[in-house]
Amino acid sequence: MKYFLQAVKEAGRHWPPLVAAFCCSLCVAALWSANIAALFPIIETTLSGKSPQQWNLEQLVNAEQSLAEHRAELAKLEAKIANAPDDERQQLTLESGAIQAKIDVAQAAMASAVWTRDCVTKWLPNQPFQTVLAVVCLVLIGTTLRVSFMLCNAVLVAWVSQSVARDIRGRVFSKALDLDARNFDAYGISGIQAQITHTTELLTNGITSFFSGAVTEPLRIISCLFVAMCISWRLTLASLIFAPIAAFLVMGLNRRVRALATRILDRSLTFHHIALDVLGAHQVVQSNLMEDFERARFNEATGEM
Repeated sequence: MKYFLQAVKEAGRHWPPLVAAFCCSLCVAALWSANIAALFPIIETTLSGKSPQQWNLEQLVNAEQSLAEHRAELAKLEAKIANAPDDERQQLTLESGAIQAKIDVAQAAMASAVWTRDCVTKWLPNQPFQTVLAVVCLVLIGTTLRVSFMLCNAVLVAWVSQSVARDIRGRVFSKALDLDARNFDAYGISGIQAQITHTTELLTNGITSFFSGAVTEPLRIISCLFVAMCISWRLTLASLIFAPIAAFLVMGLNRRVRALATRILDRSLTFHHIALDVLGAHQVVQSNLMEDFERARFNEATGEM
């Protein structure tokens, strides 16, 4: 874990491509939520057979009716408050505040319906089938842009991770050249080779996963949850019941993977040692007819890894 954190810190030196990758992640998250939001009018027009204009008009009428009902209810309650005794006035005042909150929600819904009406009238056709075609075209364009931003993000993060791997390999090789004979023999050629190749590869994969998944995925989850809450907050909250279970499973898997990575590194030292030992004494192995023995030993080492 210490080496991984050092590698992440090393990646911070390449901040311009990381900032660009973060911007690509923001665009990906925004397009994810836009695609989900675009499916809502398709479902509405397909199931109900109404045009967006008709559907929006119903929303506007419902908001106006709800607002009128709540205002009438508030007026009656205020009349009660004016004539109520002191012990009942506090309770009625609380009820009045709750109704006022409902009025605020209805006013916001009405304002949203008016704004949506203007946009729908201006940009969307007035027939259900034409609306579905238009939204599908927008979804296709959004998906193309989203995939393009995902590709840019992957390329930028890969460039940073490979740059960090190049620097780490150079430092390990330079350090190996400066070792005295005793320390060099303690590490061995296979150990140094494993550090240059296998360890660096693990760090590179970790950096790529960190800057790709740890940034893009949370933004995507947040944007999708926001749109889902706007569509149905009750269903979204019900689905979130399983989130702690998934988090617990992922944490356990993460600990298991870290332990396995350490064991794989230990096995890779044996693997490199056998490979360098046999290939360095190629003629000796052939002259002693040890090919089958060395093949079995090599296959056993790679199998364990």
